[in-house]
Amino acid sequence: MDDGSDDKDTKRKSRNLSEKKRRDQFNTLVTELNTMVSPGRKMDKSTVLKTAIALLKKHNEMTIKSRVSEIEESWKPTFLTNEEFIYLLLEAIDGFIIIFSTSGQIFYISESVISLLGHMPDNLVKMTIFEIAHEAERSNLYNILTNPPIQEEQISFSCYIRRRGLI
Repeated sequence: MDDGSDDKDTKRKSRNLSEKKRRDQFNTLVTELNTMVSPGRKMDKSTVLKTAIALLKKHNEMTIKSRVSEIEESWKPTFLTNEEFIYLLLEAIDGFIIIFSTSGQIFYISESVISLLGHMPDNLVKMTIFEIAHEAERSNLYNILTNPPIQEEQISFSCYIRRRGLI
């Protein structure tokens, strides 16, 4: 009778050990995920998972949107990615890309702005588009950004940007 009790006890300890190992592994993965989704901020497990799910959903949406805006294959060599093709195209046409919010805050500006206008991209990211746009353009630019066409995610327009040293 004692042997049966010892056998059950051994099985229970083995199950408990396996369960602890599984929990520890899960906690390690959640901690790693936490550092990926919110570095420097400690979150509880459910918040980490919810944040990761939200980021993955957003990533999937962006992937789908980028497929829609893929460059036609007839325009670019098949051995180049879209990013490589855009980089080469910008170099060839002496252009740059600038991304900013409807409030004018600059989020991104391509490196080619250095050779074209003398601005360092890192410095411009701290500014608004209104600070670097030509004075005559600011009013029109403000109207475009504050009254965008309904249901449009992207707005295309052109404006003059001042060279470094003229700001």
